Amino acid sequence: MNAPRPTALGIKAALFYLLLLGAFFAARYSNLFFLLLAFLAVLALYGLAATWHNLKRLRGEVLRIHPAPAGARAPLKVRLAAGRRARFAVTVELDLPSKVRASATAPFVRGDVDVSGELPPLSRGVYPVQRARVVSSWPFGIFRARVPLAAQGHIVVYPAPLGADGGGGAGESDASAAVPVDGMIQPSGLREFRPGDDPRRIHWKASARKRGLVLLEWEGGTGSGPEVVLDRRAPSDAFEHGLRLLAGLALKAKDGKEPLKLHAQGLEATFGPGHRPWDELFEYLAEVQPLDAGGPPPPPAGGHAVRLPPDPLLRAGGAP
Repeated sequence: MNAPRPTALGIKAALFYLLLLGAFFAARYSNLFFLLLAFLAVLALYGLAATWHNLKRLRGEVLRIHPAPAGARAPLKVRLAAGRRARFAVTVELDLPSKVRASATAPFVRGDVDVSGELPPLSRGVYPVQRARVVSSWPFGIFRARVPLAAQGHIVVYPAPLGADGGGGAGESDASAAVPVDGMIQPSGLREFRPGDDPRRIHWKASARKRGLVLLEWEGGTGSGPEVVLDRRAPSDAFEHGLRLLAGLALKAKDGKEPLKLHAQGLEATFGPGHRPWDELFEYLAEVQPLDAGGPPPPPAGGHAVRLPPDPLLRAGGAP
């Protein structure tokens, strides 16, 4: 634990104490000033001792922060062990680059507790965690002490998904129209909703027209999960759109417990059950960058593979 230091309020309180001390020596009748100075000194010493005592046994860690989509507020959870008799207010601070800070506040901590907060919306990227700590200025707010926390090394923010269930503001039908596929993930029709169906697959526009819940079905394709080719030789806008579509396909495959095979310049791997973990794919999507138009082509893939970015976007961006 770092040694307690005065807060901005504590500095103002010290200046006020010095003013009273000067009045004590200048006044002819100083009994009242003496009592006031003694009272304030006792409060300051008690505040310093309480701030130090409350945090000296505090231990905690930032629970794992899973990859989150860009623009979303990811949950922040911290587990603290403060002791049975402890009862004080704390704020958890998580510092990221570019002066980005996530915080979670607990009005009172007692025993083992979980403190919850949120990360601010972030753009696509991998953000190293520069510092994680618990801060408390209880009880009077004139001294502040900090305790470092154990935390993961970085936070992964992948592209906001398109075409995933409930993701990115675009429905599956929107993604299927944008991505040219060969019978693997394109919609095959509509049917009535039955008990046990996934409610996230409801086609709300069709349900409104038929005045009943309607489900959008998809062709099964090879049954081995989607295969995707990501061509990094694309203009920036088309490349980012392709990453969002790929994130949507990855989330759909993850929800369906299917693997996803990815072919891209510099990476050829399968993710999902029995293969590389999904978090590795999301971290790749968070940090991958486009290549020049003259770069090497992506590795070859089967004819049923999804090609990203879609050809219409590449033509609009002027790529060959």
